[in-house]
Amino acid sequence: MKRKQTITAICVALIGAPAAMACAPNGNVNYNMNSDCPTILAYDFTSNSPSSSAAAITGTSITPGATTGNVTNPWNSSTANGVWQSSGTMNTLSMSFSATQAIDLEGLQLTNYWSTEPTPSASWDRNQAKLFVNGVQVAATGTSNTTSFRGWKGNTTTGLNSNDYWEFATNSTHTASNGTIAVNAGDTVRIDIMTTNTPSGNNQLIIDGLHVTGCVVPEPSSTMLLGLAGLGFIARRRRA
Repeated sequence: MKRKQTITAICVALIGAPAAMACAPNGNVNYNMNSDCPTILAYDFTSNSPSSSAAAITGTSITPGATTGNVTNPWNSSTANGVWQSSGTMNTLSMSFSATQAIDLEGLQLTNYWSTEPTPSASWDRNQAKLFVNGVQVAATGTSNTTSFRGWKGNTTTGLNSNDYWEFATNSTHTASNGTIAVNAGDTVRIDIMTTNTPSGNNQLIIDGLHVTGCVVPEPSSTMLLGLAGLGFIARRRRA
C-alpha cells in the first residue's frame, strides 16, 4: 500500500511582496512508489558516483556535482550526509546514463528532499521533471502544486523532510501507473528537475537520495537459453 502523509501550513505573506510571489510550504509529504521493476540506478550523494547501478546502464553523470559532507536543513535542523543541490542561479539539475540493453523505464523516487528559501522568491517551490531519450523529450510532470515535485521546507515538529516519486508513464508526481517508457540498447537517457520559476541563488532544492526503477528486457540469446533450459528440464522430468 502506498503511504501518504501530508502536513500543510499557511504560508505567511511578506509585506510589500508582489501578489504573484509564493513561498515554499512548511511541512513535508511522504509519497513512496510501489515499484514493479527493480532499481537500476541510485545515488546517495556521498560522492558524484552512483551508490548502485545495473549492468544494463553505463556512462552515468549528474550536474551539478554532489555536495559531500553534512548538509543541514535550516528550517527543521535535520542533517544529511551528502546531497545533490541546485547551484547559484541555475534552474536545472540533470542526470543521465546510457542503456546497454533494452529497458522499460518505470519511475523516479526522490528521498529526504527539501527546499530552502532564505529570500522571498518562488524559485524551487514547484519543480518539474522531464525525461529525454536521445535528446528528445518523451515525458514530463505537470507544473502545478499537485503535479510537480513541490518544494516543501520540512517538518519542524517531526524533523522529517519529503519523499515523492514520478512514474514516467504519467504526467503527475505521486500517481501510480502500470505503464513504462521503453528505451533500446544504445539510447541515452536524461532526467531533468527544474524550477518552474526564475531561479534565485539564495533559494535551493536539496535532494538527499534518489533512485530510478526499470525492468531490463532480456536479450534474445538469454531468452532462448532460458527456453532451452526449460525444455531440458521437462525432458528430464519425463524420463525420470
